[in-house]
This record gives sequence, structure tokens and C-alpha cells, in this order.
Amino acid sequence: MAYQSVEVISFEVFSRSGVLMELPKDVVYMMNCIPKKSTKRLINLTDERLGHLGLKAYHTIVMSVIAYEPGSSQKHIMENTPFNKARVSIIVSELMDRGYVVDTSEGKSSSLCLTEEGKQIFDVAEQIFMDHHATMLSVFSPEEAKEFHKMLMKLNKRLDEMLLGD
Repeated sequence: MAYQSVEVISFEVFSRSGVLMELPKDVVYMMNCIPKKSTKRLINLTDERLGHLGLKAYHTIVMSVIAYEPGSSQKHIMENTPFNKARVSIIVSELMDRGYVVDTSEGKSSSLCLTEEGKQIFDVAEQIFMDHHATMLSVFSPEEAKEFHKMLMKLNKRLDEMLLGD
């Protein structure tokens, strides 16, 4: 069912620069709703395209961290995904058992990399992600897309600061 914006009462928020902003109350609802809907669609697409390999969306999330940051530790994956330590350990073990990830470390901390087969699988997963986001973002003009990217970068930076205790 499509969300129908209803008349909402604005609430006041002070920006970091101290400027008073007014935002509609439904912005909170939308910021929670959009990622959940997007994730649900990605799960469905991943199941359709990679399910025959026994892969789920959570495998591709972990693979994406390793693909973009080769040599990642399990701790780093945990810090950059919604998964806890135990879940990351299980997912990494499953990926290693399937031959998609290898641990190249010589010490205590893991140093995870995709195998050649893992890279090929990730290429498919990455195309799924790109197609999904291109379709979702097609509602924007090129100018709006650039502005949206800037906003996302600001939000991401602010969330990093908040997670560090600011």
C-alpha cells in the first residue's frame, strides 16, 4: 500500500549551525520506511538472482564490505553492517565454505578477501544493487540526484559523528 502523506504538524529542529528548521512530522516516518522498503526489494531481487547458489542478501552485504575494502576484519564488517559479532562470524564462515571468501591473515585478526569466484558472484550482486538503486532514483532529475547525493553524504557523516558520541 502506497503511503499517502497526510496533513502533518511541523516540528522544530536546530541545525548544527544553530539555524531553526521546520520539518514535517512525517519525515521521521519516511526515514524509517524508505530503507525498510528498499531492503525488502533487494532481498527479493537477491533471492531471485542468487538464491540458486544458496546466497541470501545478508551474504552480499558482507561481500560488499570485503569487495570495497579488501583485507577487512570481521570487526570492521560488524562496524559497517547491521550484524553483530556472532552473525558476522557465521556469514563469513558460510562464504568461506562456499569458496567465495578467503582469510589471508597471518596473525590473530582476520584479513578477508574475495576469491576470484567470489568476485564474479559479487559482480552479479553489485549489478542487482545498481539496477535497484537506478530504478528507485529514476524519480529524480540529474540535478536532484546530485543534490540528493550531497545530502546522503552529509547524513552519513553526521551518523558517523553521532555513533562516535557527538
